[in-house]
Amino acid sequence: MKRHRLWLGILICALLLMATENAYCGKGGHYTPGIMGVRDNIMPPKSGFYLAVFNPYYYANAYSGANGKKVKELSASRTIYINNTAVDVTATADVELEIESAGTSPMLTYVFDKKILGANYGLAVSTYFGYARAKIKADVTATGSVGGVQVPGLEITRSLEKEYSDYGMGDPTFSPLWLAWRGGHYDIWLIYGVSAPLGKYDSGRFLNIGRGFWSHGISLGGVYYPRKDHSTALMFNPTYEINTRQEGSGITPGQNLSLEYGISQYFTPRLEACISGYSLFQVTEDTGGDPHSDGPNSYVHAIGGQITYWIVKNKFGVAGKYLYEYAARERTKGQLATINFYYIF
Repeated sequence: MKRHRLWLGILICALLLMATENAYCGKGGHYTPGIMGVRDNIMPPKSGFYLAVFNPYYYANAYSGANGKKVKELSASRTIYINNTAVDVTATADVELEIESAGTSPMLTYVFDKKILGANYGLAVSTYFGYARAKIKADVTATGSVGGVQVPGLEITRSLEKEYSDYGMGDPTFSPLWLAWRGGHYDIWLIYGVSAPLGKYDSGRFLNIGRGFWSHGISLGGVYYPRKDHSTALMFNPTYEINTRQEGSGITPGQNLSLEYGISQYFTPRLEACISGYSLFQVTEDTGGDPHSDGPNSYVHAIGGQITYWIVKNKFGVAGKYLYEYAARERTKGQLATINFYYIF
């Protein structure tokens, strides 16, 4: 019986860790809403180079399931054979999940001194260097039964803990098309970007900095200025993202729609305060391979604020931003903070 209990314990560990990992592993896309400031998609008024360095930090200790509530318990089951007898093994676990990532993403922009379709034209390129960590803890209770009757001696409890981490270069994004139409009370932009799977990625790893697939994203958004001096701005920016087949897994992640919004107010020519938020929806299902979840498509909603100060007016600025994810489904629910730097050449 001791040998069977040991074998059963190994099986339970494998079942529960697999179930926990599968609950976490969403593929998502490349575009992360909320990192850029409220006015960051407004094309600068003069031609030349502009540099923005985004430094996001994300932390989550909750995973929201199909009902939108925090997943506290997972279960797994399998039938095994002991001495030619079918034994139904059932395991449940109280689960704790902790996710964090931090990095830096420089973005270099160039604005041309010409127009296309009546719009000012620019392009941008960015990449990401970062670190990510995931920690899983589970207190497992498992039983074995034959014909619906629990077998004495086949009860087992285990405390499991597993940690993953990765660091390196993420996938770069190139935006060859950035068009901006301006008016006295508005700015409208159309941006197309493509993210290439050139970052650090291994299909055999649970956690990766790179994504292992291409993404194509298009944004069509704008701001409205109630005042002629543009000191107040109301922003709305939808972004639609299409992902390709992921290397190794064979999964094609579903398409995503993000909605970013915010209100910006300049109190002085150097000091800006904002209220902003975002919603991110998975609008189509993952396909191919062995998708991790057969539940409903994921979503997340967040709200927060931002303070920007131009240390050197119209030359060098810094912004701090914080957003809290107050609702989510089929994904992690956490907090996003970022410190961004801006330099005008």
